[in-house]
Amino acid sequence: MAGELKLLDASYKGLTAIGAMTFVKRHATDSQGVIQCDTAGEFVLGVAGVDVSAAQATEGKTEIKVGLAGIYWVVAAATLTLGAEIMTDAAGKAIVATATNRIVGVCMKAAASGELTLVWLAGSGQNIKP
Repeated sequence: MAGELKLLDASYKGLTAIGAMTFVKRHATDSQGVIQCDTAGEFVLGVAGVDVSAAQATEGKTEIKVGLAGIYWVVAAATLTLGAEIMTDAAGKAIVATATNRIVGVCMKAAASGELTLVWLAGSGQNIKP
C-alpha cells in the first residue's frame, strides 16, 4: 500500500490466528514462529503482512512476512494523532503508549479506532524512547 517504507522484512511461521496489519511477537518455544500480540504494552517483533486463519495456523506451514523496521500500515484500536508514541493493545492493534509500557513506534498518519494508520517501527521490538 502507498505510504509504506519497508526497510526490513523477514519470513516467519504463523502459529496462531493472526490479523493482517497487527503487531506480532515471537512464539515462546518456536524461534521461527510468531503469534499475534495479546498483552497491552508488550514486546513487539513487527507487523504481520497477511491474515493467518486458525486452520492455517494448526497446519503450522503458513509462512508470513513480518515487517521489522520501517513504516507500516497497522490497525488502530483508538484515536491516534500524528506524532503519537505507539504501543500494542491486547489484540495486536496500535494505541497511544502509556508511560509504563514499551513504545514500539510513532504514528505517521492520524486515524480513528478501526482505521489503518501508518506507524514508524523502531525495529525488532526496540523501545524508541530511552
